[in-house]
Amino acid sequence: SAPLEGFDTPRLNLVSGAPPPGLRGVYHLNGPALFERGGERYEHWFDGDGMVHAFTLDGTSAAHIGRFVRTRKFKAEEAAGRFLVPSFAFAPDAPGTVASPDDMNVANISVLPFGEDVWALWEGGSPTALDARTLETKGFVSLAEPLTGVPFSAHPRVSPDGTIWNFGSSPFTGQVVLYELASDGALRRWALLDGAPKAMVHDFVTTERHLVIGFPPFLRVGGGRAYLDQFEWRGAEPRTYWVISKDTLEVVRTFELPAAFQFHHFNAYEEEDGTIRFAAAVYDDVAFVEDEARAAMRGRPFSGRHEARYEAITLYPDGRAVAERDGGYAEFPVADPRLVETRTSSVHVGRTERGRRFSHALFRRSATGDVEDVFLDDPDVTMGEHVFARATDGRPWLIGTSFDTARGRTTLRVFDPARLEAGPAAAWELESPLPLPLHGAFTPSV
Repeated sequence: SAPLEGFDTPRLNLVSGAPPPGLRGVYHLNGPALFERGGERYEHWFDGDGMVHAFTLDGTSAAHIGRFVRTRKFKAEEAAGRFLVPSFAFAPDAPGTVASPDDMNVANISVLPFGEDVWALWEGGSPTALDARTLETKGFVSLAEPLTGVPFSAHPRVSPDGTIWNFGSSPFTGQVVLYELASDGALRRWALLDGAPKAMVHDFVTTERHLVIGFPPFLRVGGGRAYLDQFEWRGAEPRTYWVISKDTLEVVRTFELPAAFQFHHFNAYEEEDGTIRFAAAVYDDVAFVEDEARAAMRGRPFSGRHEARYEAITLYPDGRAVAERDGGYAEFPVADPRLVETRTSSVHVGRTERGRRFSHALFRRSATGDVEDVFLDDPDVTMGEHVFARATDGRPWLIGTSFDTARGRTTLRVFDPARLEAGPAAAWELESPLPLPLHGAFTPSV
């Protein structure tokens, strides 16, 4: 767990390289960071209360602060000195009343910056607004009265024109909420779709004309006290993809692929004839979710047996769907925000061989999936998501954190996405290790 008072480091220690002089802005990052209260310990990585970090770069130095998102749940449990409500995979003894999904909201997955605010995102409820500079929690965001407490995914997609697309999935009702937001976060449109598979869904993709949502056959059957325990893996059933028109917010095509579980998708693009191409980081089943992420909370090392692989997916206008895996390990894919929804390269983390290692390599793949460049780190290093950061001269960089398990140290590093093999252009070491984060976003200075 991170310390309850958070982190304050006015100047990080530069340990290698030189900061790109034009790289100025704030890198916000979110992830689970509180795992114990009152002598109880959470049983799953995804249970932890969210902490948002702000790494500020001024072209010569870097600073860091980290603050817990003080949600309704966090404040109530802080006052009680124990866990009160069920979480992703944990149910406390004598749980309190849950009147709304936001009573369980841990705001621990991702961020969405908006000028003076940054939203901390969960999956099952409202975004939580924080002051982008101080990270002081302001409260839940209500996009419209009918949408208060309604699921809002932690994976919004931003089109090149600044339009923000998102969805919310309810496996309890088989419904999907669609959102179209302006670049300042104002709601333009929303729609409610019925008849969705009651699946656990984390991510989706957009093209110039469509939204594409994938439903793995990890389906809610009920019966468990914690959220995860209500799902069952049905590997004999297909994975379903919905293609939704941006114009009408209606499903226009449905596709089926062999069973697999996916958290994340690569950038998607659409050809003139309507063919949609993208990739996914797919798992054979849900053993990572059900076993590996629990084992970490018990101090057991990652087994190396359950990890995502790169899979290229093509959805044809005639209803055919093709998925092809190349065997490469892949997770946390990102693309240059200026080039999304076009035929462009992507960057992701992974590893180069099977073994007791997590993601210790950074890859760049072409739009067709070919590995073009690789940075290979020490096997003891776990690399997190690295996002694109635009410098004042327009040059793209990659920024992200890594954790050295042998030394117990967290580093913040910047890479040139065109020269990954050259290694980090700059690296700063933090005074204290951070709990492994999930997703982030970079906001350049104006």
